[in-house]
Amino acid sequence: MTIHKIYSRAKPYRPIESNRNLPEHQSFTPSYEKDATSMSLLMSWHYGHQWLEESKLFRQKNMPVKERRFIDPGTKGWLQKRMTATTRRANNLDSNQKPRWA
Repeated sequence: MTIHKIYSRAKPYRPIESNRNLPEHQSFTPSYEKDATSMSLLMSWHYGHQWLEESKLFRQKNMPVKERRFIDPGTKGWLQKRMTATTRRANNLDSNQKPRWA
C-alpha cells in the first residue's frame, strides 16, 4: 500500500526569465534599507509608515495614469433592456410592437 502525503510545504516558483531582467520593470527600495536598522524605530512602526509614504510617492512618479472611461449619459436603451415587456408596452416604449387590437 502506498502512502500519499496530504500536505507538503510550498516551493517558491521563480520563472526562468525574471521580471528584474525586463527593461520596464522598476523595483522599489525604501530608504531605510540603506541604513542600519534601529530596534526602537522598528517597534514604533516608523519604518512601516516610512515605507507607505515612499511607496506612494514611487507609484505616483513611475506608474502611468490611465484615462478614465465613463458611461455615456444616454441611458434610454439600458433602461429598456431591463424593463419587462408589459412595462415597455404600457409606457409605449416598444416601437417594434404592434398593439394587440390592431
